[in-house]
Amino acid sequence: MQKTKHWLMTIAALLCSLTTSAHDFELGGIYYNVLSSGNLTVEVTYKGDYAAYNDDRYKGAIIIPETVTYNGDTYQVIRIGQEAFSHCENLSAITIPESITAIGQDAFSGCSNLNSIVIPEAVTVIADGTFRHCWSLTSFTIPEGIISIGNHAFYGCSGLTSIRISPKVTSIGVNVFSACSFTSMIVDEGNKVYDSRNGCNAIIETESNTLIAGCSSTHIPSSVTAIGDRAFYEQHSLNTISIPKQITLIGEEAFFGSGANYITVEAGNSKYDSRNGCNAIIETESNTLIVGCKNSVIPNTVTTIGDGAFYHTGLASVNLPKDLKLIGENAFAGCPLTNVTIPEGVTSIGGWAFHDCTVLSSVTIPTSVTFIGECAFHSCRKLSTIDIPTSVTEIGRAAFMNTPWYENWIANKPDGIIYINNVLYEYKGTMPANTSIEVKDGVISITPYAFYNCNNLAAITLPESVDKIGEWAFAYCSSLSSITLPQKMSSIGETAFGACSSLTSIIVPEGITTIEFQMFHSCGNLASVTLPESLTSIGNNTFVNCRSLTSIVIPDGVTSIGDIAFYNCDRLASIVIPNNVVRIGESAFFYCTSLTSVSTQESCKLEDIGDDAFALCTELTSINIPKGVTRIGDFAFSDCYKLASINIPENSKLTSIGRGAFVSCSFTSINIPASVTTIGD
Repeated sequence: MQKTKHWLMTIAALLCSLTTSAHDFELGGIYYNVLSSGNLTVEVTYKGDYAAYNDDRYKGAIIIPETVTYNGDTYQVIRIGQEAFSHCENLSAITIPESITAIGQDAFSGCSNLNSIVIPEAVTVIADGTFRHCWSLTSFTIPEGIISIGNHAFYGCSGLTSIRISPKVTSIGVNVFSACSFTSMIVDEGNKVYDSRNGCNAIIETESNTLIAGCSSTHIPSSVTAIGDRAFYEQHSLNTISIPKQITLIGEEAFFGSGANYITVEAGNSKYDSRNGCNAIIETESNTLIVGCKNSVIPNTVTTIGDGAFYHTGLASVNLPKDLKLIGENAFAGCPLTNVTIPEGVTSIGGWAFHDCTVLSSVTIPTSVTFIGECAFHSCRKLSTIDIPTSVTEIGRAAFMNTPWYENWIANKPDGIIYINNVLYEYKGTMPANTSIEVKDGVISITPYAFYNCNNLAAITLPESVDKIGEWAFAYCSSLSSITLPQKMSSIGETAFGACSSLTSIIVPEGITTIEFQMFHSCGNLASVTLPESLTSIGNNTFVNCRSLTSIVIPDGVTSIGDIAFYNCDRLASIVIPNNVVRIGESAFFYCTSLTSVSTQESCKLEDIGDDAFALCTELTSINIPKGVTRIGDFAFSDCYKLASINIPENSKLTSIGRGAFVSCSFTSINIPASVTTIGD
C-alpha cells in the first residue's frame, strides 16, 4: 500500500506540476516531515515551496536539534530528507546531531558555500548526489560506518584534495569523485572489495581488477585490466595517461574532459594502441580514436572520432584523416580550433561535436554529410560563414545557435517556418491564433523542438516526403487537433506529441517499430490511436494521462510494454496482451480505474509482470496469468478491490510473488503452483 501511494503521489506531482507544502511543521526556522506518529520520528525537509525554486532557502549557520517538540509530542530527528538543503547557496555551516541515521539523495547538492561538514557515525549510506557541486567543501572524512557511496556523491567538489575509503565500504557508484581536485586517493587495508594497490592513488575494484576512480596523481598498476566508466571524468589536472598492455576495457567517458598533455598505450596491448606516437588512445580493431589530448596527431588510419575524444583538451589545430566516416558527440567541444575541414566521406557530425569552439571561424562540410547533431556548432562565436550541403537531411536542435552565421541568417528571414534545405528547422516569431500550416513538399525531417509550445498551432499537413520527426517536435502544442502522418516514416522521436491536449486521434505509420518515451503523454482528448503492425515496443510513459482513451489494439509483434505506459488512462476498459509480449513494465496500467478485462492466452510469452503493473485497477474482476510468467512484481495488483478470480496454471513457471502483490483484492482462494519459491511481505 505504501509503495502504491508513493507512486501515485510522485507521478502526479511530476505530470501535473502541482506545488504542495513541503513540510508538516516548522520550528526555529527548520522544516520537518513526520516519518512515524507512533515512533515519534521526523526528518528535516526543504524550506518553503521547492517546486517554485525561489530564494527562500536555508542560509547562514544551521544547527539541527536531536529532538523537537510539536503539539505536545517530542519527536526524534532521525533523517535529513531528499534535497533538504539542495541549492542553499548561502548555507555556510551545518551541525548534524548524532540522532541522524540517514541522509537523502542530493541533500546538500549545490551548497556552494558549505566548507565543512561532519556526518554522524550512525549514517551508513552517502546517497546519490549528496554533496554534488559543494565547491567550497575543503575537508571531509568518510565515517567508519559508511558502507555505500552513491553515484555523483562528491561530483564537482573541486575543493577536496584527498579521500580515504574505510574497510567497511562495499559499494561505490559512478562519477563519485569526478571534477574534484584529488591528489590522494587511499583505500584502507582490510577493505575486501576495493584497494589502492602499489600506492597508485586510485580506487580499484579488487576482484575484477577494474580501476573505478582516479586522480591527477594516479599511476595505473600493471595488474589492472579495465578502466571503469568515468574513472577519470573531468580530472582536469591529469597530465599523463599511460595505459598498461593488460588493459582490455576502457569504459564510457573514462577520460572525458581530463585535459591530459601526453597519452601512451604500452606496446603489446591487444585492444588499444597509440600508433605512430599519436598521443591518443585508439581502439585497434575499429580504428576509432577514443581519447585524445591537445598534443594529439590523428593518424590517417583512424575512421571514427569517438564521443568526447577531444572534449576541452586544448587541441588548437587538427588535420582530419581523408578516410574519416564519423565524428562523435562532444568530439571537439571546447577546443580552441580556428578552422576545420571535414573530409569527404564523413556522414555524421555528432551532437555537441564542436560546441563552444569559441575561436572557430571556418568550417567546411562535405556533401557526404547527412546528419548534423544537436548543438553541433552551438556557441562557436566567430563562425560567421557556413555552407550546409543539400545532402544534410537531419539537423539537431540548436545546432548553430549563438553563431554569427545563424544570428545574421535568421534575422533576415520573415516570421514563420524556417527551412534549411529539406529540413524543417523551426518556427520563427509569434504564431497567430488558430494557425493551420502546410509543410512544403520535399521536406525530409522535422528538427527536434521545431514547434515546441506553439500553443496556437491548430492543424498541420505534412507531405509524404517527411521521414523523421524529432523529439519534442510538437510537444505542448495544446491547440493541435489534427495531424496526418506520412505512411512511410521511419522515426518519430520521444515526446513528439506530448501534452497535445486537443489531439483526438492519431494513426501511427507502418514502419515505426517503437512508440518512444512520452510520445503521447497527457494527450487528454486522445480517444483513437491506431498502431502499426510493424510495432515491436511500447516505451515508457507513452500514453500517461490519455484519459479519453477507451480502447487500443496492441499489434501482435509487440514484445514489451514499458513502465508507466498507460498510467491513469482511467477510461481504458479492456486490453488484450499480445502473445509475443515478454514484459509488462512497472505501473504500466496503474490507476486504469475503468479496466475490467485483461485478456491473455496460455501461449503468451509473458515472463514478467512489473511492480504496480495493474495497481488501483479498481474495476478489474479477473486475471489469467500465462504459464510462462516467472515473476509477479511488488504491488502488481494491489488495491484491485474487485479482483475476485486469479488463474495461475499448475504447469506455471512462476517462481516469485512480490511484496504486496495482491493487497486489498477480494478473491477468497488462490492456487499457488509448486514452482513458487518466494512470496513477499
